[in-house]
Amino acid sequence: MKKILIITTGGTIACETTENGRAPSRSGAELTAGITDCEITICDLFSCDSTDITPSHWRKLYNKVRESADYDGIVILHGTDTLEYTAAMLYFTASHMGIPIILTGAMIPMSEEYSAGGRNIRDAVTAACDDRISGVYVVFSGRIISGGNVIKRYSTETDAFRAFCSRDNGSVQDGAVAYFCGAEKPPVMKLPERDRKISVIKLSPFTDSLNVPENYDGAVIESYGAGGIPSQLAESLSALCARMPVTVTTSCGGGADLHEYEVGQRALSLGAIDGGKMTTACAAVKMWLEA
Repeated sequence: MKKILIITTGGTIACETTENGRAPSRSGAELTAGITDCEITICDLFSCDSTDITPSHWRKLYNKVRESADYDGIVILHGTDTLEYTAAMLYFTASHMGIPIILTGAMIPMSEEYSAGGRNIRDAVTAACDDRISGVYVVFSGRIISGGNVIKRYSTETDAFRAFCSRDNGSVQDGAVAYFCGAEKPPVMKLPERDRKISVIKLSPFTDSLNVPENYDGAVIESYGAGGIPSQLAESLSALCARMPVTVTTSCGGGADLHEYEVGQRALSLGAIDGGKMTTACAAVKMWLEA
């Protein structure tokens, strides 16, 4: 029988409704009751809305994951709002561990009708027990998506996550992994010894400067389409690139390509880094790790 560690961190899946709105309070034992086809160990690591998650939470989670390599698989129950950031952190730091590390959650609390949380947990455990799977993935609404290629597309739909570039890496159907194609594993990265500060800036037609505090270590600029920098920001970008690494990404599926348009080549000429196929979350986390 497979030995699976389930780490809970709070999130919508663990929420109960209070007078101040939904707040996570349910334990891992409550959330996983009824799963009997593997040997489960529960670790209630912390309990918070994922909106409140910071790099200090990542350090705690990373340390727990790294000390748990003797399990056959790890399932992490996580809020959906920053799940893609946590998935990216683990993708870069834990993909090489040789076991499945699966993140999941829910858009509706397990305590409420119509929640898909129970199914998502069962699917995540199924994936964590599959001998073909190794590395970091998000399992949600039957989809298996690489932790380095996942993005939250919807704030209310049950099927909230999508692969940013290419297709899903697999699926879970009727209690079994229907198909699976492993994601490429990244070079192994370690958490920085100190807490580095990364600024994430979303461009709009109203953006007239790129203001990043002096004590920051890097910046990610989420641009439009294939990526680029407006002419009115050229001087500001040049000054910023002289101070720190700056990566340009896009919110559009398919990723950025700064070589395609003049506005993109302008960004490259001023010192920006092409974010390529990375999501904004993935680019920001990668920069944070590159101490």
